[in-house]
Amino acid sequence: MVEKDLLVRRKARIVTAYTGLNITIGDLIKWFQAIQKEKILTEKQLKEIWTPVKLNNGKDSYFRLGWESYKLQDGYRTARHGGAGISSFMYYWNEQTNEKVIVIVLTNGSLNWTISSNQMNVQIASMILDDE
Repeated sequence: MVEKDLLVRRKARIVTAYTGLNITIGDLIKWFQAIQKEKILTEKQLKEIWTPVKLNNGKDSYFRLGWESYKLQDGYRTARHGGAGISSFMYYWNEQTNEKVIVIVLTNGSLNWTISSNQMNVQIASMILDDE
């Protein structure tokens, strides 16, 4: 079963319930606006979810409750939720400047990708943030 799941994640041609986000772009935007306005979770809860935790071996874990969260360079952080590598939702913010950017990449999947949806997302965010 694990091999099949890994194969689906890497080679999926279409999005199904267990391999991606099944949502419209409009609903995805409404969902994140509700998160930002604390209608779903409080700011304290988000901070807890988006803060890496220490594992028993002393290493950081970047995955919590369906979210991946990373500290980036120059005071930036990112929290992301994806659809098994097929789609990519990333929220970038700078703790020093309070700058915020959301990049959403939705695809139908591809058999022979040369770049992942997360890589596309990071490249788009880099273009936006470099212009500011």
